[in-house]
Amino acid sequence: MMVSVRQKRKERYIHDPTGYNSGADNFDQTVSNKFSQRNHHGLWWDYRRAQEFIQLLNKHKVQLQKSAILDVGCHHGFFTNCLAYVKKSSLEVYGMDFIQDSITVAKQYNPGITFVQGDVYDMPFKDNHFDVVLCNYLFNAIPHDDVVQIAQNISSKVKRGGYVLFFDFYNSPFINFCNRLVYGSVRKKRKLPTFDDRIIKTIFPDFTLVESKKLINVLRLPMLLKFKLPYWLVSFLDVFLPKYYYLGLLRKK
Repeated sequence: MMVSVRQKRKERYIHDPTGYNSGADNFDQTVSNKFSQRNHHGLWWDYRRAQEFIQLLNKHKVQLQKSAILDVGCHHGFFTNCLAYVKKSSLEVYGMDFIQDSITVAKQYNPGITFVQGDVYDMPFKDNHFDVVLCNYLFNAIPHDDVVQIAQNISSKVKRGGYVLFFDFYNSPFINFCNRLVYGSVRKKRKLPTFDDRIIKTIFPDFTLVESKKLINVLRLPMLLKFKLPYWLVSFLDVFLPKYYYLGLLRKK
C-alpha cells in the first residue's frame, strides 16, 4: 500500500520534530528540566511571543472576551491557553493540531479548552465561525507550494470583521544566514516559506493588514549565548540585528 505524502510528513514531524519546528523544546524535557539553559531560553521565547501577541491585540482593541478563538497548529496548547487566560474563559476557545500526541498532551495540561485533531487541508469547523484565528509557526510546517491553499482554508473560517494573528519566518536577504546561525543544517535542503507585508497581502486577499512588525529570537543566537552578554545589551543589539520573524494582525473585510 502506497503511503501518502501527507502521512510521510506526519511521521517525520513525530520522529524528527526539529525538522518541522514543533516548538522551542520537547515538552516533556521542558517540564522535567526546565532550569537548563536551553529550556530557559525556549520558555523565554514562548513568553516573549505571547506578550507580543497580546500587546498587538490590545493595541487594536480586539475584544477577546466575546470572541470565538482558534489556535491552528496549537502543538501543546501554550498559546491557546494564553488566549483563554486573556479572554477569562475557555468557552469557544479551540486548539487544533494534526498530531494526535500533541492534542493528548494539550488536553492534559490545559483542561477546559477544546482541543481537536485536525488537518489544515480539511479543517473540522464551520465557515465564518471564528473572531480570532492564531497562526503561530504554522506555515513553516507545510509545503511551500501549499501556502496559498492553506491561507484560503483559514480565511474561510474567519467571520467578516474577524482577525488573523500571523507569526512565522520573515522574508529578508538575511534569512539563510539566520537559519545557519539558529538551526545549523536542519533546514538546508528544505525550501522554507517566508513572509513580509507583500506576501501576506497576496495570500490573504480578503483581509486588510492592520499592523505588522519584525522580531528576532536573540537569545537563541549562539554567538550571543557564547559571550553571555547581559540582557540589556542583547536588547540593544536586537535593534541592529537582521530580523528573523514576522508578526502581523489582519482583519477580514
